[in-house]
Amino acid sequence: MKHFVKLALSVVLVLSLVNIVWAQQRVITGKVSDNTGTGLPGVTVVEKGTTNGTVTDSDGNYRVTVSEGAEILSFSFVGMKTQEIAIAGQATINVTMEEETIGLDEVVAVGYGTMKRSDITGSVASMGTDKIIESRNTSSVGALQGKVAGVDIVRTDNKPGGGFSVNVRGISSFRDNTSPLYVVDGITVDHINDINPEDIEKIDILKDASSAAIYGSRGANGVVIVTTKGGKEGKTVIDYNGYVGFKEAYNLPEIMNAEEFVEFALASQVGKGDTNPTLEDVFNSEEIQNINSGVSLNWPDLMTRTATVTNHTVTVSGGQNGHIFSYGGGVTSDQGVVGNEKYERLTLRSSNEKQINEFLKLGIRNNMSYSVRDQGSKEAFRSAYRLRPIGTLYDENGEYKLFPSPRETQITSPMIDMNEVTREDRAMHYFANAFIEIKPVSWVKFTSTFSPDIKYTRYGEYRGKNTKSAKGQQSRTRAYVKNWNYWRYTWDNILNVEKSFEQHNVKGTFISSIYKHRQDYSEAQVRNFSTDHYKFYNLKAGQEIKDLKSSYEMESLASFLGRVSYDYQGKYYVTVNGRYDGSSRLAPGHKWAFFPSAAVAWRVSEESFMQGNETISNLKVRLSYGETGNAAVDRYKSQLTLNNTNYDFDNNGVSVVEVGGLANYDLSWEITKEFNLGIDFGLWNNRVFGSLELYNRKSEDILYERSIPILTGYERIWDNIGSLKNQGLELNLNTVNINTGDFEWNTTLTFSTNKNEIIDIDGSKQDNPGNQWFIGEDITSIWEYEQDGIWQTSEAAEAAKYSQDPGEVKVVDQNNDGKIDQDDRVIIGKETPDWYGSITNTFRYKNFDLSIFVNTRQGQMLKSEFHNKFAWDQDGRFNGLKTNYWTPDNPGGTWHQPGNAGPYRGIENFMDMSYVKVGYINLGYTFSSALAERLRMQKLRLYISAQNPFVFTKYEGWDPENASQNTWGYAYMTRSILFGVNVQF
Repeated sequence: MKHFVKLALSVVLVLSLVNIVWAQQRVITGKVSDNTGTGLPGVTVVEKGTTNGTVTDSDGNYRVTVSEGAEILSFSFVGMKTQEIAIAGQATINVTMEEETIGLDEVVAVGYGTMKRSDITGSVASMGTDKIIESRNTSSVGALQGKVAGVDIVRTDNKPGGGFSVNVRGISSFRDNTSPLYVVDGITVDHINDINPEDIEKIDILKDASSAAIYGSRGANGVVIVTTKGGKEGKTVIDYNGYVGFKEAYNLPEIMNAEEFVEFALASQVGKGDTNPTLEDVFNSEEIQNINSGVSLNWPDLMTRTATVTNHTVTVSGGQNGHIFSYGGGVTSDQGVVGNEKYERLTLRSSNEKQINEFLKLGIRNNMSYSVRDQGSKEAFRSAYRLRPIGTLYDENGEYKLFPSPRETQITSPMIDMNEVTREDRAMHYFANAFIEIKPVSWVKFTSTFSPDIKYTRYGEYRGKNTKSAKGQQSRTRAYVKNWNYWRYTWDNILNVEKSFEQHNVKGTFISSIYKHRQDYSEAQVRNFSTDHYKFYNLKAGQEIKDLKSSYEMESLASFLGRVSYDYQGKYYVTVNGRYDGSSRLAPGHKWAFFPSAAVAWRVSEESFMQGNETISNLKVRLSYGETGNAAVDRYKSQLTLNNTNYDFDNNGVSVVEVGGLANYDLSWEITKEFNLGIDFGLWNNRVFGSLELYNRKSEDILYERSIPILTGYERIWDNIGSLKNQGLELNLNTVNINTGDFEWNTTLTFSTNKNEIIDIDGSKQDNPGNQWFIGEDITSIWEYEQDGIWQTSEAAEAAKYSQDPGEVKVVDQNNDGKIDQDDRVIIGKETPDWYGSITNTFRYKNFDLSIFVNTRQGQMLKSEFHNKFAWDQDGRFNGLKTNYWTPDNPGGTWHQPGNAGPYRGIENFMDMSYVKVGYINLGYTFSSALAERLRMQKLRLYISAQNPFVFTKYEGWDPENASQNTWGYAYMTRSILFGVNVQF
């Protein structure tokens, strides 16, 4: 890939030289002043789309040489609004610069409407299309990772099309699922994986409860609002963005080679008591022959490959005569580095709005995606790390040998399994937003929107004869087919009122909303196929029906809500929200709840006593309180449920119905209450600007399945139990480090820290060690024995007191009572980080641009499933990680003696998973507008991007980001290099 980088850079450099000498020249002079008429030194004056430019002198005067066909001059200065002036044959152009209030006029989606950034009273973070596209991520959620303070995004699956977990301001539930609400063009969806990041205009995230309260019962975990690209009045514009790239697995753990494995296997025998083991004691004749022949197989290296990734997006947009439109299509292909893993996605999008007259407006936005994801084998990956390096790769016919290690009949060759297993998801997703807008008077607007959301997903899996599960037996082949059909819609009726009275501004939003959801599911599992040819497409060919099931679910939500915003003189702001929700999931008498919020803000920088302050250019203080709800209990769990089962009645099998679960007629809302204090600031003409947030969030009456006495005949029942608290600090900081005209350097930094704490459990202050829940501690706390190294030979007598031997894992006797029991367990760490953050540096030199993004998580502990499964087997049966293990001759070993772990082996798997990842490095070159026009283009840019190129961590496994994931179905961390082009016509 180094050759591709050199070639790309060479092409960019040559073309930039062509660009410099392209056109004939002319001279323009003038003066640049501020609003008092004083000349401004250091203002950058550039011919738009070129590198032709200069900087004003100490009096604000300039002289610039431009090409004969130049049309526009661009004037830019830190803290001032960039101005673009048409040349139109002028030889002298004088300009008056205006102060820039960075981001204050930005339009932000706040739920059922928009506001200017300067009017926001809650905590709302935003990310525009440029930053989204810059990540070059195939996932819209992945594009957000590390970019927004207070939004913790972790990749959970490294396979193509893999998912992410998203937490806004900490974990607020005892359940695993605390994902935020996603709203796309006014449509609530389960996730945004089906959206092409290139189609997104903007993402706004409502983080505090006062902002999210407008979504009531659905906003408890934060709200992610996605606005896709729409049309603009003007000529039709065609954009193409595309890239092609190559990726590889990296950060592969070092496993033992043949020589090291033989040594380890013999050491394992010693650990089990054999003082003088021989090769014959451990290996069979074939393996000994391979050892003597120097065979040393690295199975992970054998099964990986260089994969390809491509993405192509075309957008057509424009508008005239009151009709604006935007159409887009995208194709994504992401190949895995192992076997038949892949992810392919087709997206289509359209947006049409028509202003019929001054009173009536119609519009519709359509989004459709079709995706195919093959996850490949779940076994091949870990089989590659378990198989002995002294096995045999091929059989006598030159084919991959099914069982490479003769003595191991539980593990088949990963070279076969990775291509013989199909685990395919196919999904078709369509969602839309159709609206009618009526504006009877200038200050009143009524909008009715209907938003259908239809999705069909089919999962098909087939495990052939030569897979690990079948082990060469045709009768063990199996096929699974699962089908999901979703149909839901939201109907919103929105009344907006906006009126100004001298220096008083009032906005009101009043809404009624109905949400309906239905879904059905079916599943079939069939085994014993006579041939692998059918895969899962012909279930009738299987001779054994193992499982058949189906289900149907339905729910509804009705809501009434309102929001009133008031500001005086653009200095003092008040916002009040209220939402009344009714959910069919909860028990009768508890279905409805009211969720209020209020917020105030003060723009201090607009006060008269702040005028003329050369240090503080913007200062705004915000304070808010809000309540949100959550009804995320499994459907029908507030009711008595019935199950079908079989009963032996007088030696005859009879199908009967039994009570499947108890009803809880008191099941009610989970409530989250939050205070938020925010400060927006800008310093030195906004050369440094950002925001600081402090929050205190408490979740009460948390929904969870609590245990009940088994004497009832049941083990669990859904109930409102316990309270959690999250307190945190978030910082978003932007700096303009250098801006000299030709060279510009900007930095964006995010920092987040959150303290999670259990307040009570089931109404009491009593700990729950079974779930590792402890009052006053983090919900992800790890309660375990504390390792104290390895028992040494010199400590044999002391070890014997604890019924242990030298070489075994040693733990701390916390109370010094001479025994190790539950009283010696302590909290040794937590899974959530102490802090996480990121830094993005963007450089521009003439037509070149460079951006580097780095994100980090620090102070988190996880159980490494890699070490749990692959830090070598106790009996020397499997291969594994190359470690510094203890032996009598190596007392400094940090891992226990092979074959002699003792009772506390699992403690070694808990590790610090802190890391620093370089998310991307992008280098681009934008051609001059003159050259682009000669090529019949408006814009042309080439770039090269290194994705996930480096990771810095002490962790020895595959990926510290998801080290606790089950190794069944795990995948390598990958890095890629992309070559792309942006073209506009």
